[in-house]
Amino acid sequence: MIEGTARALPKRGFVLRGRHPIRVRVLQEIPPESFAGTDPVDLASQVRSQIAAALGEPERPAAQQATA
Repeated sequence: MIEGTARALPKRGFVLRGRHPIRVRVLQEIPPESFAGTDPVDLASQVRSQIAAALGEPERPAAQQATA
């Protein structure tokens, strides 16, 4: 998970802006055997949920995740 890049490189921007603190946090490994045979869409949803939990964000319904 990478935090703090929005100020350094704004959305749709191509030029870095100044110096900004950026934090990289490595989350717990997801062992490949835990998702063997899992539908890619379901896997993406599960991974997104784990990242959201690490960020302290509320869970989003599956329908919203598919359109985000």
